[in-house]
Amino acid sequence: MLKKEREKLWETLDQKIAEIKEQLRLDAEKKKDNQYDFKEKEKELNEHLETMTQVAQNIDDDNRVLTKKNQELKIQYLSQENDRDLLLRQLIHQKKESAKLRETHRKLKKEADELKAAEK
Repeated sequence: MLKKEREKLWETLDQKIAEIKEQLRLDAEKKKDNQYDFKEKEKELNEHLETMTQVAQNIDDDNRVLTKKNQELKIQYLSQENDRDLLLRQLIHQKKESAKLRETHRKLKKEADELKAAEK
């Protein structure tokens, strides 16, 4: 009887050891799969990082070009503003000069008309 119990106990113990070994094997496979998954995820993240770095570089390059173009346009705008102001001042001067000449012309014509009238 004691021998049967002992054999049964050894049998149960062997089953438990086999179950634990199987569980360890499954855990090792799972760990191996997880390591593979982590490596795949790391590879994907590195590729994504590479892509995002390239995108950021392209944006930075575009920004530099656009900043330079913006500066050129600001200079061109200021130049045009200065030209417009100069032309406006010249126009005002020409109008004043034209008004003076019309007034002089009117006075001279009046004098000429008075002289013609006096000669008759």
